[in-house]
Amino acid sequence: MADGNLQHDVANAEPATETRESDGEYEDGGSATSMYAEFWMHDLVELGNVDVLKAALDEDEEGFLVSLKEVDDMGCTPLHTAVMHPVESVLSFLFTFGPEALGLETACNGTPLIHLVLRMCTFAEHRAVLLPILRVLLTYDTFMATAIHGKDDVGNTIFHVAAMANVLDVFVQLEPSVAALEVRNRVSERPLHIAIKFRSSHVLQSLVHDHHVDIAAPTSFGMTPLHQAAASPDAAAILPVLDPDWHTSTCKNGLNQTPLDVYIATTQHRLPGTSCGFLYHPDAMEHLPMAGHVRGKDEPPPENFERMKSLVSPGLGILRTAEFKSSPVTWSHDIPKADIADVLRIHDVAYVEKLKTLCGRVPIDVPAEELSAYCLDADTALSRDSYEAALRAAGNVCAAVDKVAMARRSSVVAGTTRNAFCIVRPPGHHAGPVGKVTCDHDRVGSHGFCLLNNVAIGASYARSHFKAQGINKIAILDFDVHHGNGTEECIRHLVHRVQDVPFETPFVSGTHRTHQYKPWRSEEDVSNVFFCSIHGYGPKDPKQEFPPGQYAGAWFYPGSGESTDKPTDKDQPIIINVGLPYQRGNLARQEWRRVLRSDILPQLVAFEPDLIFLYVGLMEHDFEWLTQSVVKVANKVCNGRVISVLEGGYNFHGRIASPFCRSVAAHARALVAGSQTTEPWNEVAMAHEAACEAAMILDATAKKHKTVAKREDDPSRDAERVDSSSMETTRTSKRMRKEVDYVALAAELTWESAATK
Repeated sequence: MADGNLQHDVANAEPATETRESDGEYEDGGSATSMYAEFWMHDLVELGNVDVLKAALDEDEEGFLVSLKEVDDMGCTPLHTAVMHPVESVLSFLFTFGPEALGLETACNGTPLIHLVLRMCTFAEHRAVLLPILRVLLTYDTFMATAIHGKDDVGNTIFHVAAMANVLDVFVQLEPSVAALEVRNRVSERPLHIAIKFRSSHVLQSLVHDHHVDIAAPTSFGMTPLHQAAASPDAAAILPVLDPDWHTSTCKNGLNQTPLDVYIATTQHRLPGTSCGFLYHPDAMEHLPMAGHVRGKDEPPPENFERMKSLVSPGLGILRTAEFKSSPVTWSHDIPKADIADVLRIHDVAYVEKLKTLCGRVPIDVPAEELSAYCLDADTALSRDSYEAALRAAGNVCAAVDKVAMARRSSVVAGTTRNAFCIVRPPGHHAGPVGKVTCDHDRVGSHGFCLLNNVAIGASYARSHFKAQGINKIAILDFDVHHGNGTEECIRHLVHRVQDVPFETPFVSGTHRTHQYKPWRSEEDVSNVFFCSIHGYGPKDPKQEFPPGQYAGAWFYPGSGESTDKPTDKDQPIIINVGLPYQRGNLARQEWRRVLRSDILPQLVAFEPDLIFLYVGLMEHDFEWLTQSVVKVANKVCNGRVISVLEGGYNFHGRIASPFCRSVAAHARALVAGSQTTEPWNEVAMAHEAACEAAMILDATAKKHKTVAKREDDPSRDAERVDSSSMETTRTSKRMRKEVDYVALAAELTWESAATK
């Protein structure tokens, strides 16, 4: 881009009047500071200033056209950026260049463009701007010939996403075949299942009455659209659309229930007037406020405020979409900091004072590149207000306890907050009583972005303050790709321990003896607190897939968390670790679910907690199913009292379409739905799920073997063999191949996956 007058225009650019209301987006060191950087067009598009874009075109048309297809370091083209920050004048201007100039085929971090547009249509404030853009895209025949078959990373087609967003235009303009509308995603849902799940009334009507899709087509778990509708809060409105005679349908689900059976059971468990609490305080942005994403600059620390923006900023954060605005969600923003007495129930005063002092030494205006000078360790940087932000995060969890602990076992009053989601940073589950925790595989240790242990502080607050409300037994579940070593160490301090640490100087040697004990209420803490962590464990490169030496001897962070069973000694804390080895794909997902379903959740039911805390790492796994399962356990044992606390999850690139945001939304969706029902944990239903997943593994194994066999039988593979007798021998051997025992093969593959590495 040329210099001169345009640079003056850029330097003095102001966001267009039709841009979003300011939420601090350009005051925190974000895109507005990168005007002269490599990705200047992306920055101008995000600012929404069409006049400066037009000036850029006039000054250097060739450079402008090149920049239209440029992908920035968040995986976005200027058009992707315009869609995520929609301004009508900017989008209209960009589309004047035509489809070939815009790079429509480029995906946004794996998300097809048209999927991104549809997802952004779920913001009520953006829908009117983006629907005309969508309609234009649908008219580009060459583009749509490919786009109509595009899928995201969970197998959703354009029709799945349109059903989620309740955008009828996709079905009207494309006139899809019935076969295209019966395609299943990774969890075997068809677009009709999605339309029912998101209560997308316009799409639902069209799928049933215009496209005549199968209303009895089951998922891999035997859930038909009729049964899904029968379980919906809007069942009375949805079921007649699917089938006016639904109440006489003999269609059965996997549990041998008719739609009427499901409707009656669901209605009995329905709770009108209850809600899920979302708790967020702006102080979360004050931890490392200078370390945001700036295009063309170094990547910020993985744990940065962009994560919060992607969740809670109006018009940008996924928790502000229409889905959650129309749901029974109660937002809380006026949240006090944690009291120091509650913090010191978990952390040593020396560590807390150290943290406070280090933060106080940080200059107010320290630039991001100098953050390394102010840190706890190589992973965990500090800013001036990090300590205050950490107190606020811990206070957030305590405030959630105040709300949820009042939901008594015996009754539910309208207006009750039955469960809660704490949207906080900095995270906490690697923070032990004195900060970082070491282990045999990492004798140095790391804070892992954590300052104070938010959940441990909240859990101890609940047990110490809510005895009169019947909060005696506390369960803490940590589902994160990394072991919750800090929380485990906090739980171990419920038992008095003596630790002898040898030391030696040039003048003297000896042993320093310390007493470690952090009770929450009484000596009975040890039998009334249940902790389980499910995480990755083992060598970092077990299959030697990386260059030699790159991860030689390295262990998956933090190196601790080897699988352990519930202790038999009643004087020891109840700590269960499930360290899962390196796995990929659906097998990893199914192994995760198997462990939870068959081992951890039954033990949780047997423990009968009065309150359940849930750490949510939101990295890769099926958190909607996980959350639904934990909520059902809570319904069975503690009147649905669950407090979920955000921990990890760092891939926010692509914003609403990112894995992080979609995982958070799935988790929050399950919490919200769970706040309205008393449906309990059901062992029969869990056994059915397990059987279905076992069948899915067998099916996948059989298909894989047949694919391999087909490839081996391909005549083109024998082209190199010129000797006819050799070819005949090869064909004969293939005909004589012995029959494969698919059950045994699947079992062998599952065993190998668990034993390898």
